[in-house]
Amino acid sequence: MKAAIGREMTSHEATPHEVHPKEVMQWVDGELPAERATAVASHVSRCVQCRGRMDDLHKVSRELASWTVPSAEEMDAQLEALRTRARESGRWSRVQSVLRPAYMATACAVILALTILAQLAPSRIHLQEPEIRAKLKKTASPNPPYPEEARRNGIQGQVRIHIVVARDGSVKHLRAVSGDPILAKAAVDGVRKWKFEPTVVDGKAVEVESEVKIDFTLSP
Repeated sequence: MKAAIGREMTSHEATPHEVHPKEVMQWVDGELPAERATAVASHVSRCVQCRGRMDDLHKVSRELASWTVPSAEEMDAQLEALRTRARESGRWSRVQSVLRPAYMATACAVILALTILAQLAPSRIHLQEPEIRAKLKKTASPNPPYPEEARRNGIQGQVRIHIVVARDGSVKHLRAVSGDPILAKAAVDGVRKWKFEPTVVDGKAVEVESEVKIDFTLSP
């Protein structure tokens, strides 16, 4: 046993490990200066341990690139299906073993990666008024009616409304930013009924934030 240990130590000493694992990762990602990259490449070509680490990094990169983030409903359905199959097969204890400390680091890494990917995709974007109006479904979005009280009192003008459109195209939230109170109430009541085409970014429906202007003008 002592002889075997001695041979192993001699082998390690014969091939000095002068490259830090972080540098291997930077080399794989193309982040090292040219001179240092050449030195690391030369070391990796001689070092079995670093070549194995490099292969692992390439594998992780490929897996991350192929990941997709399921919706909450899809994840719940998949977890329930897994629990059902595990119970039916009598392997529920094996599934529960995933929660043991030995597997927690891997589980945390997966959750973190999914969270980052989800955050990279926007959940809400801002559009200018011409763009948001272009998404209006005309047949489902009539102009707000002129309030009779304002008409009787000769009140006219413009109302500016801040609007948030939900993923399905319905109005989720709105508030009057400026304008006569009587006109503003009519404008808000009317715009609340508007319906828009859903906005899709990178294959995912997102909320839209914008500002629209409603003009109330009395006929001469």
